[in-house]
Amino acid sequence: MRWNVDLRHRCGPMPPTGAAKENGMFMSRIATAAVLFATTCHMATPAAAQSGLESIPALMRPEYFSRDLLLFIEGLELSDGQQVIVELAFEDYEQDFHAGIEAMNQKITKVAENVDQLRDNEDELLATVLAPIQDWAIEREVLNEQLLENVRVLLDDQQQARWAAFSRRLYREKNLPHGVLAGESINLYHVTRDLELEPWAGTPIEPALIAYAGDLDDALRNRFSQSLLKPGSGFAEVIRRRESGSPEDVARRKGMLRARVGVRDVNDATIELMAKALGGEEGQTFRREALRRGYGRVFRPTPAQRVFKAAFNCQAVKDDVALRTAVQNLYDEYLGYLDEANEGLLEATRQYEPDKLSNAADNSARRVRGENIIRKDDPTRPLYQARREMGAEYIERLKELLGAEAFHDLDGARRFLPRSADTTPGIKPRAPGAGGLGLTSGSKVKGGQKGEKGSKDGPNSLGGNDPRGFNPGRGNNKDRGR
Repeated sequence: MRWNVDLRHRCGPMPPTGAAKENGMFMSRIATAAVLFATTCHMATPAAAQSGLESIPALMRPEYFSRDLLLFIEGLELSDGQQVIVELAFEDYEQDFHAGIEAMNQKITKVAENVDQLRDNEDELLATVLAPIQDWAIEREVLNEQLLENVRVLLDDQQQARWAAFSRRLYREKNLPHGVLAGESINLYHVTRDLELEPWAGTPIEPALIAYAGDLDDALRNRFSQSLLKPGSGFAEVIRRRESGSPEDVARRKGMLRARVGVRDVNDATIELMAKALGGEEGQTFRREALRRGYGRVFRPTPAQRVFKAAFNCQAVKDDVALRTAVQNLYDEYLGYLDEANEGLLEATRQYEPDKLSNAADNSARRVRGENIIRKDDPTRPLYQARREMGAEYIERLKELLGAEAFHDLDGARRFLPRSADTTPGIKPRAPGAGGLGLTSGSKVKGGQKGEKGSKDGPNSLGGNDPRGFNPGRGNNKDRGR
């Protein structure tokens, strides 16, 4: 199968040159070389293209930007004089980076000009095209290290004592967002800051956060060591192994997966430690906010929560104390169920995502060998379906409390109405005289199998830091424990 890739959309346009003009459009020299390579080599599957070249766009971007200067100023408490010098170091870094990119482009241009000589040798063509990029990966890392060293030599003794903690923070800020698994990219220092738990020195969470800094740094560096961004990783060799479905390629991909799980597990374990250290309502608030950020699909507000929010805001409920109490009691009951359902989804997600990616690595090799692939059942699918159905049951009970007319006017209520009363797609009308929710077997609520993905509301749209949403009248129990 022919592999077609155009890096123009990922690396951005470069200044036009005569050698880079094709079909009336100017392409970067990087894109030209990649397209020449792509239209010459025959890969076993489209996925094979992602074995090495998917890392190239990240190499085309600087590791540090001028906006990162604030991290250095605050983290190291730089003096005014030091700030001026560090700002100049950043400017030199930026100039050297762009000069390195231009030098790499010139090398690739030469490859593009002589590519016809290599068309009969795909392995040599692959190595030749990627060699300038791999050389640049090494040079880029040298530039990064030089910038840090140029800053470090300016520091006094007190600032030097802070360097180890600062370098971990800098590495964390730069590398943590590159996660793939749910829960892998969450930064618990950001959660601590946003929940106004700073300063945390001398508080019950200090031991957990100190341990978190070291454990997360180790896990992130291990993840980077498994990635193709590491200088000397060898794009060409990795692609050859993927093309042949070799055991080495499967082992490499699974090694990266284990490293990702390691980062995620550090986050998950620290969430529980910090929640326990904080204790009570504050601990549960922290846990829910951290999990909401790490596992958004599980903990985003459900459609049923949005309807309950609308119910509390409708005039009929505001004017009738007894009705408001009844709605509140029903909502509390629903939240109790939702807590249990979300915990089940959390555990299933933690188990299934690594299994799915591991199986994908095996399937990639199976395809190359001409074998049948194996599909894993998604254990979260029936759990999301059960959560949707239970939400619909509670909304049906809410409708009985409010009455049909008041219920129909609620924001978000139409998705729960039978088609005979509304045109919402995916809801089948209830048969005359039938009980239940007005849903027939196999019917789906909008959002399908994506766990209420049809929601347009943000994760925090229903009330504070409680990912379950609106909790009127619950006082300090709005984030009650599970």
